[in-house]
Amino acid sequence: MSNVATLSSLLSRERSRGVREMSNILGTDRGSVETVVDNSLMLLVRQPPLRQFGVGMAAGWLSGYVFVQVSRLAAILGGCSALLIWGAHSAGFIDINWNRIQGITNSDTALQVRELTGRTLQERNYVISQILQFCRAHVFVSSGFATGVTISVMW
Repeated sequence: MSNVATLSSLLSRERSRGVREMSNILGTDRGSVETVVDNSLMLLVRQPPLRQFGVGMAAGWLSGYVFVQVSRLAAILGGCSALLIWGAHSAGFIDINWNRIQGITNSDTALQVRELTGRTLQERNYVISQILQFCRAHVFVSSGFATGVTISVMW
């Protein structure tokens, strides 16, 4: 009888600890996604490396799967649009100014990219350094994520 009572008290303690950890994850600012992600990562860091790798792999697989599906849809829509424009041009419904298109493609593309992104080289290097710092701090999750993305894209 004492073993059952001990087991029951252990289970109730674990349950209350789980509730406390979930309330810590959600935090006081329930609208902040950043807070939830940061707290979840802090909770994940305390887990065994195999679990960290598994969570990273699942997240990577899901991200890769969504990327592949969206890419397929974009490729289909882009191809259909190109065929539709080509067919309309061949039928004479639209007239394309090829000289203007040639001028646009020959202009300074690096300048256009810089204008489109709105970021300087220093800002991009800062973002890259932040990503590398995260990967170094969470090596098991990062390697699992990379593995999951590779598996889902290759599959």
